[in-house]
This record gives sequence, structure tokens and C-alpha cells, in this order.
Amino acid sequence: DDEADDADPIIFTKEYNLGGNLLRIRAMPQHTGIVACWTEDGPVQALDLRDQCSQLNDPKSWIAQQAQKRLKKKKDVSFFKSSSQDHAADGFALAWNPKAEGLLASGDSNGKINIWQRSSESGAGFTATPLQGHEGSVEDLQWSPTQENVLSSCSVDGTIRMWDVRDLKSPEKLKWTADAVDINVISWNMNAGAGQFMASGSDAGVFKVWDLRMVKRADVTPISEFNFHQESISSIEWCPLNSSLLAVASSDMVTFWDFSVERDEEVRETAPDDDTAVPPQLMFLHQGVEECKEIHWHTQIPGLMIATDLNGFQFFKPVNWKSMLQ
Repeated sequence: DDEADDADPIIFTKEYNLGGNLLRIRAMPQHTGIVACWTEDGPVQALDLRDQCSQLNDPKSWIAQQAQKRLKKKKDVSFFKSSSQDHAADGFALAWNPKAEGLLASGDSNGKINIWQRSSESGAGFTATPLQGHEGSVEDLQWSPTQENVLSSCSVDGTIRMWDVRDLKSPEKLKWTADAVDINVISWNMNAGAGQFMASGSDAGVFKVWDLRMVKRADVTPISEFNFHQESISSIEWCPLNSSLLAVASSDMVTFWDFSVERDEEVRETAPDDDTAVPPQLMFLHQGVEECKEIHWHTQIPGLMIATDLNGFQFFKPVNWKSMLQ
């Protein structure tokens, strides 16, 4: 009824103290209650939060237990922590493999990447395989949507690199210079039939789309390049429900781009060739963020975007989302 619609929402939460400022957190695709996180000046950790998630799925039982003050000994949900030998510095790059359960990649500010293999349900037997090659901080990692052994990385050295984690002697298979400045983020298109496309965002506010079938050439160039954002690109992600739709975030805005849209030639002849021109691929612009750090498409609610910024979480959906997802 109307009164119920006007009531304030009830939010249930469970907390876990990580002991430091959180830099990055990622949930395992196969078991979303298992997460990896990295704290400032701390180790890479893997946490089993499945009990906490199940309590949130049954809040009435949880509330009853709290009311009766049933105190239970808290178990340590952290079942893995990296050592200082594994990573001598902290970092922002974390990625679970979507095709190989328990395979985690981490990249630190010294340019080192580790591949962690979770070999059992209890987490025992985690082993690290190092990947060296970047000449600066590793900023982001993405696993291939089709090949479970292929990992991509980007760095402040301006390069994007491809690794085959099976080849311990020579794992780096491909690299190219994506920009003259830091490459902050990359996103591999996970949609069926679109795995050849990768997007990257740089410190210069430029984002590019690459066709990975063409990067083996010496004169590799992106198939699309936009300098619309005026601030450093902080997050970028392909829509999981539409292979041509890309979301891009910088400090002060979030934009949606549709790469199925082609520029009209008649408009091309009369449009101004400067920064004031609005690209036809730009479908939506949201300027209600402050120091936006990360964006993600909601995988179950079409058109819904989740963003984190200085003030917390934001949830928004464009009024034209249906036309964008057609």
C-alpha cells in the first residue's frame, strides 16, 4: 500500500573489521560469500563470509538471536593472508577468475603480480606464482572471458599486457603502449561473441576501445578513443546485458556509451570539431558524484548502475535505459 511505500527502508548489515583502510574488495563469482580484499599497508586476504550472507538472507532469525543475546564465539573468517615476501607493497589490483574457481590474481604498486591458487575448500595450500614485467604500479587486472589461463593487466607504465599463467618460463605473451600516461583501469567485454574487445581508461581522462585481434601489429591503434572526461578515468565497465554498452567514470561524472551508434555523415560535415561537440555514442551523463571511485552494472536489474564516491553508494538508472539495452 501507499503507507508501506512511503516508509523508510530497513537495512540489515553485518560487519567485519579488516584492521585498516580498504583499498579493494572482490567477490568470487562462483561463491559470492567468499571475498578477497586488500588493505592499506596490509596483506591480500581471503575471507569466508558465507555465514554472514546467510544471516542476512534470514533477518528474522538473526534478530531473534540478537534479542535473546545468544553470544557465540566469533570465528576468524580470514582463511588466507599473503606475506611481505609475496607483496612488499600494497596495491589496488585484484581479480577472481570467472572460469577457474579459486584462482585469484593480485597486483601491487611495485609492479608485481601474483597468481594465487586456492586448492581446497578450507583454503589450505594457497600457492603464489609471480609475474614480473611491469615497470610501475599494477593498477588493474582482468581475466579473459573465454580462456581461463589468460590474464590482462595495466600499469602506470602506460602498457597493457597479456599473460598465460600456465607458462612459468615466459608468461608474458603480448604488450602494447596504450597511452603516454598511467593506465588506471581496463575492462574485458564479457558478453558472448564480444571477448575480442577491451576498454581502457587513463590518467589523462581518455578512454579507448581495443580490438585484441589487431594489437599484435606494431602500429596498433584503438578502434575508438574519446577525450570527453576532463578528469582521470577511475572506473570502466562493459554492460553484462549489452555488448555495445560501456560505462565510464571519472571524479565528477559517470557516462554511458553505445558503440553500436554510428555518426551520421551529414552531421559530421556540420558538427564542430572541438571539445564542445557531444559524441553521438554518448547516451547518458550523470554528474551527481564526488570523487567517484568505482562503478558496476547491476547484473539482475537492467539499466541500474551502482557507484561509490566520497559520500558513499549511489544507485541510479537512466530514463532511457530500455532503448540503450535493445
